Amino acid sequence: MNNVQYVQLARKLLVQGSQFPHAGGPLRTVPTPSIDFKGTGRSRLGVAYGASRIMLNRDYAAALPYNEYANVVAHEVCHVLTYARLCEQGRTQYDRSGDWAPHGAVWASMMRWLGYTPERVTTPSVAVQGRSRRSYVVVCLCGEKMCGPTVYKRIVQGQKYACQTCRTVVTPGTVKP
Repeated sequence: MNNVQYVQLARKLLVQGSQFPHAGGPLRTVPTPSIDFKGTGRSRLGVAYGASRIMLNRDYAAALPYNEYANVVAHEVCHVLTYARLCEQGRTQYDRSGDWAPHGAVWASMMRWLGYTPERVTTPSVAVQGRSRRSYVVVCLCGEKMCGPTVYKRIVQGQKYACQTCRTVVTPGTVKP
């Protein structure tokens, strides 16, 4: 499928989803976020930024079957619609848990209402080639840990980082290929 078809799907779902029969009734205005395909690599299939932007991954959009990536598009659209509902209630932040959490009951029921599976897709059926990332070893009291190049560079330059487990300062280790 091409990107235009995914954008058309997103626009259609935004209009349908704005009519979602929730306690507050339909949304007063249909959100019109910008939709782009600037995401690449293996990190994310898509991401919604409040009600203003949906960024989709062009590598996965090209590689995955339409039905599978359409679920990703619906997933991000439901984030936008849920956030728009929050804003209409005078709130500007998701809850940490409960109905208004990013993947909470309101988001899940909206996904089902639109005809999609309310799940977080963390392992797509197709692997895409992403950037290779070099891993570095840092050492603390509880052993060796892995980190990325930016954190490792900062540690070597003298910035202090604490281990998330034992809370001691980590030191540079040896590079792992």
